[in-house]
Amino acid sequence: MNEYMFYTFEGFTQSPNKTDCENLQILGFEKAENLEAAKEHLLANNDWISKYGFNTEEILSKKILTEESLASIKTVVDYLWEDEEKDYEECLVSGKNVDNHILKHLRKLKLLTEENNKTHEFYSIEDKISFLFKKYNSDNKDPRIILKSVLLDLGLEEEKSSLISIEAGGSQCKVTSEYLKKIFIPKNIFEEVLATIRYFYYEFE
Repeated sequence: MNEYMFYTFEGFTQSPNKTDCENLQILGFEKAENLEAAKEHLLANNDWISKYGFNTEEILSKKILTEESLASIKTVVDYLWEDEEKDYEECLVSGKNVDNHILKHLRKLKLLTEENNKTHEFYSIEDKISFLFKKYNSDNKDPRIILKSVLLDLGLEEEKSSLISIEAGGSQCKVTSEYLKKIFIPKNIFEEVLATIRYFYYEFE
């Protein structure tokens, strides 16, 4: 069974302060085997759509992920994760190119399923960083790989996560706030990235 969202650019919304706003209108959600059947259900179950003058030919739709689909994605990710994470680590340590490694795509799917069912509340940045390091830490795991995994979870792009993990794990330079500014870490995650570096030095130096 598929699920669809139906919407239109017709009409407008009245805001809380009684201002008319021209915007997109969501008309409803329907489950069906295909789009045509879902639209039939939408119109049959919501006769106000035609009654209030919406043009049924102008109705747009988007297929959305159902709980069942997310559960299936999670099953596949969990099945592949351990083996692919091990292969990713071996490639990283040996210096092989990991830009197109399957783990990169699995991580996105993992975050997709986790965001749909968040169970953790963090009271501070330090609390969040500590949780992420514990999440990825295990015996004999390269600290650089743990650091990179945490940075990726924070939303930092692959290239910069790799660069920071290599620099912080080496002895040539110290990753500081000035260094992070030089490589243009996004402002919205700057403090979290900096806290991650500090935690890394504290735990692994």
